Amino acid sequence: MNAVRSVARVLVLSLLAGTACSASDKLPQEDVMPAEIGQQTLQAGIELATAAGEGPPPIVFHVSNHASQAVDILTWNTPLEKELSADVFVVVRDGKTMEYLGRMVKRGSPQPHDYVTVPAGGRVDATVDIGQYYDMSEPGDYSISYRPYLVDGLMQLNQETPIAMKKATLSFTIKE
Repeated sequence: MNAVRSVARVLVLSLLAGTACSASDKLPQEDVMPAEIGQQTLQAGIELATAAGEGPPPIVFHVSNHASQAVDILTWNTPLEKELSADVFVVVRDGKTMEYLGRMVKRGSPQPHDYVTVPAGGRVDATVDIGQYYDMSEPGDYSISYRPYLVDGLMQLNQETPIAMKKATLSFTIKE
């Protein structure tokens, strides 16, 4: 009797395993990042915006997509948000690192409006008023770098999007 139960268990487990394997073949593929969309496909960078005036110049953060299809990127904790919600830049004045003064946000699950689409072969830009998030009220020599996430040694824009950095550091002077 025990032998029959053992054989029955093996058969049931085998059937379940076979069902699980064949079911995975039927999963929707649109949620899976295609193999061609990898670290070298999405490229991020920063540049100074052309703006006349005193104080810190606006920073333009951009993400370029070199793939043949559009890519959706979660904007959370990136400069692509309307307002920064994390310390994503390293700002240094005369050798001293400036503290992040912006908000820190905890969230639930992302919604569709929390993503931005980078078209195939295209680019999305976000202009950041860096002086709103870091104390840049004093004159001096400044440098600004984007601080990507590092996951298993790979640079990522956020917790789910691998990137390569094109231009990582900007330098400028604020005079009295």
